[in-house]
Formats: sequence, structure tokens, C-alpha cells
Amino acid sequence: MRAVELAGSNSALATAIGCSATAVWKMVNKAHRLSVDYVLTVEKLYGISRHDLRPDIYPREPQTPAHPPGVSKPVTHSGDGTGAGVAQAKALAHGSGSGFPSGTGEPGGGANPPSVRGAIQFDQPREGAAR
Repeated sequence: MRAVELAGSNSALATAIGCSATAVWKMVNKAHRLSVDYVLTVEKLYGISRHDLRPDIYPREPQTPAHPPGVSKPVTHSGDGTGAGVAQAKALAHGSGSGFPSGTGEPGGGANPPSVRGAIQFDQPREGAAR
């Protein structure tokens, strides 16, 4: 066990983490892993990551992509008057893959749920708008 190597001995590790040398011996020779009670203490004292000490309890988080699949960059308003940001927003509104009913933005559906009341709805033409 790397913690014992860094501490110098079972006895030294036991003293450092506040348990008996017998308990350290059992962790090393019987359980073959550090008790969950001492993981954070060993991490702090010796700099060994909790993910390395007990991956069954502290798994590493999977790396997530910066943007969802199919989206090359975040949708932002271009501000240059070309309307490019609006086109991107329309495309995402129709096929965002959010898992919610179209145009609602929330589970449960509804044409105008309270959280999006007054928001632009791209799936319906505005009153008086040219077709």
C-alpha cells in the first residue's frame, strides 16, 4: 500500500491517521484496501488521491465534452445585425434534443408554462407576421 511506503511503516501510518498498527496491518494484508474511515485523512497527509485509494467509493468523473454532440460552439448573439444568432437559436429550438415536448422547455409540456411565458415561440408565427 502506497500510504505505508510514504509513512515508512505500518506503525507510522497508524500513528499519523489515529488507529492501531494492527488495524493498518489488517487493511494491508487482509482487506487489501484502506478503510473508508481513513481515506480523506491519508489523502490530506500524503497527497494520494481518494480516487486512487478507493476507486470503488470515489470514482473519477467521466470527461464530458465542452459542447453537446452536434453543436460546434455555444449559441450567442452575433451583435452584428446579420441575424446569425437568431438562425442558430431557431435551429436549436426545433431540434434541441432536450427531451421535453417541443416549445415548452420543461417536463410536462404546455404551450406557455409559467417559466417561459412571454418567451419567443419559433414554432408558431407571430400575429400579423408575413408568411
